[in-house]
Amino acid sequence: MRRRELQTIQLKLSELKEYEQAKLERIKLKTRQQVETPRTPTPPSESIPEASGANESEEYAKPTSTM
Repeated sequence: MRRRELQTIQLKLSELKEYEQAKLERIKLKTRQQVETPRTPTPPSESIPEASGANESEEYAKPTSTM
């Protein structure tokens, strides 16, 4: 193998190692963030007013024909 080819292969290998290391660090960071801020499900009682609030605003937007 030529010296130049060997240097090219070593450079590509080092780039691959750096890429893999950065990838692992991103995964660790993402995992750490999920542990610090766990997702909690919204209780049904809190989600009901939002849904009914949307319906009420639609009712107010409709013109009433009382005349």
